[in-house]
Amino acid sequence: MSIDQKTSDKYLKVTDPELKPLLEEYIVKDDQCQTNSHYKILKTLEGGRCPFLNENKLCNIQCKLGEDYLSEICSVFPRHANLIDGVLEGSGTLGCPEMARLILLNPQTIEFDHIDEWPHIHYLILSSIDTKSSPVTKYFWPLRIFTIKVLQDRSYTLWERLMFLSIFYNRTHQVSNNYKEIENFIDEYDRLLSDCNTVKNILSGIPAANHIQVKLIKSIIDLRYLHKGQIYGSRYLECYNEFLMGLNFSDGRNWDDILCDFDKTLQDIVKPWLEKNEYIFENYLVNYVFKELVPLRNDSTFFESFCMMILHYAYVSLLLVGIAAYHKGITDEIIIKLFQSFSRTVEHTPSYINDIYTLFKREDFFQLPYIAAIIKN
Repeated sequence: MSIDQKTSDKYLKVTDPELKPLLEEYIVKDDQCQTNSHYKILKTLEGGRCPFLNENKLCNIQCKLGEDYLSEICSVFPRHANLIDGVLEGSGTLGCPEMARLILLNPQTIEFDHIDEWPHIHYLILSSIDTKSSPVTKYFWPLRIFTIKVLQDRSYTLWERLMFLSIFYNRTHQVSNNYKEIENFIDEYDRLLSDCNTVKNILSGIPAANHIQVKLIKSIIDLRYLHKGQIYGSRYLECYNEFLMGLNFSDGRNWDDILCDFDKTLQDIVKPWLEKNEYIFENYLVNYVFKELVPLRNDSTFFESFCMMILHYAYVSLLLVGIAAYHKGITDEIIIKLFQSFSRTVEHTPSYINDIYTLFKREDFFQLPYIAAIIKN
């Protein structure tokens, strides 16, 4: 975790006999990257545990020195702030269990409130966009509003909504830099969205492709070895191991047998659960779109930004199937543990996510037929 320079300088002056040696041991320079906001890093204990937690699992730095001694990241967690056209946007990260509970378990659609003045709390702006700065950013608002509208349209199942958006964003990708077509696409697909029967008939013809699932599962398992020692979070590792055990994974086991276990759990446990709880994944995706500024992501195209969202959705969905097989069911606590640990551990390890993204591109998972197979299953 990053420690900003201002906080690092404060830590150098700490004289507390308990904290001083810990600060010297666990707050270290990052030789690969050093900026004002990422000046040093916090080394964690085995299992990803923070070395400054006391026996009550409270932050000893805050308890002994006060909130002013918390780093920028620690002081704002789990708040997430972006600046869009000079307007501050606040959201929450699922890395906090209580935030995950509030966001995911609400059966009502997520609403966005406008307030004239932010409360007097500390925040850190993580991303900033000026929508008038380029032809690309000009279409941020229309695309964002349309994406959230589709994700929250419960006249469709969630896979139908995601497939509809996949087709839409694939078309934006095909026009390349002719961004003037974007507004026409939005109008066209917005009208089509209101014709529910037609859309459902079109999407019903999309076949499932189980071999894609096998390929995807194998890719995720292979990455476990690639990042051995880099992914810590004990709660996430528990989820990951339950995923493997639920699918009875072993190095010598036939992949057809693994797929058989996967399909059985999908049909017997996950799909019946989804019929009543689809809003949990809907809330996850809407929060992701708002927080991560979809469809703008670094220098990605609109389609690539959308695909990154699909990547997160596909990954956590696959994990859930294996975990459901392990527990022989799904509870709210299983959901909170999975999403919280996934957000806290995987989403906060950029190298891991980037490697998954690179792997997905290399294996052509971001081609429309593959996306369809991932979503429909």
